[in-house]
Amino acid sequence: MRVLVCGSIGYGGIEEIRRLQRFLRERGYDVLDQLVVDYSDVEDFRDKPGLWDEIVKRDLEFCGKADVIVLIATNPSFGAMAEVVVSAMKGKPIVAFCPKEVKSPWPLYFSTAVAKSEEELLKFLESVKIRKIRTIPNVYGRHEAEFVYSDFTCICPVTGRRDYAKIRIRYRPRNRLIEYESLDEYFKSFRNRAMHHEAVVEKIFNDLIEVLNPEWLEVVAEFEERSGVRAVVRKTSPSHDYGHVERVKRMAVHIAEKEGADLKVVEKAAELHDVARDMPNHAVESAKVAERILREEGCDEDFIAKVVHCIEAHSFSSGVEPKTIEAKVLSDADKLDAMGAIGVARAFMFSGERGRSIEETLRHFEEKLLKLKDLMFTETAKKIAEERHEFMLEFYRRLKKELEEP
Repeated sequence: MRVLVCGSIGYGGIEEIRRLQRFLRERGYDVLDQLVVDYSDVEDFRDKPGLWDEIVKRDLEFCGKADVIVLIATNPSFGAMAEVVVSAMKGKPIVAFCPKEVKSPWPLYFSTAVAKSEEELLKFLESVKIRKIRTIPNVYGRHEAEFVYSDFTCICPVTGRRDYAKIRIRYRPRNRLIEYESLDEYFKSFRNRAMHHEAVVEKIFNDLIEVLNPEWLEVVAEFEERSGVRAVVRKTSPSHDYGHVERVKRMAVHIAEKEGADLKVVEKAAELHDVARDMPNHAVESAKVAERILREEGCDEDFIAKVVHCIEAHSFSSGVEPKTIEAKVLSDADKLDAMGAIGVARAFMFSGERGRSIEETLRHFEEKLLKLKDLMFTETAKKIAEERHEFMLEFYRRLKKELEEP
């Protein structure tokens, strides 16, 4: 792994760059040395176009060669920040190394991870994977994007023959975007793998969830006709979209304020509680993804442990008992979003996704939704649940009556 250390050369930080370079080399990393020209004593570049041209082009060349950028973020220069932005927009991992206070949000926003000590820096570098799907910071706000890849191929595990497909990816991003040129390399990794059509879509969907944590995602694979059958496989989950996450977050904050819970823990847990929603045992898998995200953000271990427990214990069916007030708050907020008018709407959205009948949806009311009122932990949630339960029960009775009418 080739590492480039960026920092403030022209503002007195060259010795810190050299010290960190030595530290990483001594631990076996291939550290690129951009300090061929020491311009720390140059007071004014205005009359030195040849020098500024040489320095900038050389530094950008080093950025291109590096696998990971380590930014000394406590006092970054304009040049170091430019190197980080350029590298981040190409999907390279950026580590903000900040053993002291950081008084600007910019270096942190464009970083993949925050390291507050040399130990944390080494921990991140040891765990970093040069992923086939690269991502870049989202500097374009809320939008929806679609990518189409027409040259996908893999091996049929039944016949051993080659399958061909067109892959469509639609998503609504949060903080990270797909660096779309990396998709070609990623899709080529399937070329010699024996996979069923459904397994292909499942793998792509889960890989994108892990690196993007998007608001919403859909993956569609349109396979060429084989044995007279043309297969189209789609995976998405609109009933657990970002609207659900936002509602749970608002409700969790409301309950937390009433119950005296830690708002920061509750907010972060709510934001990440369904990040791996479409994986089996989603609460446990979401907790694993959240732990990785929080560690890359530089959160302390105690905070991470509290958030992870909240996520592990939030699900109605996970079987994990919430042990903290924050975990109980998140669990209650998540259950409340399955109750009342919203709960009814989501139940039928979920049934529509899976082709369930009205009668099958009513059984879902009987087996789960109408039992939620008695599963609340906090007094605040119990009061809200009473009203929502009554609405849901009335709807259930009315719908059941109409289904039984001649």
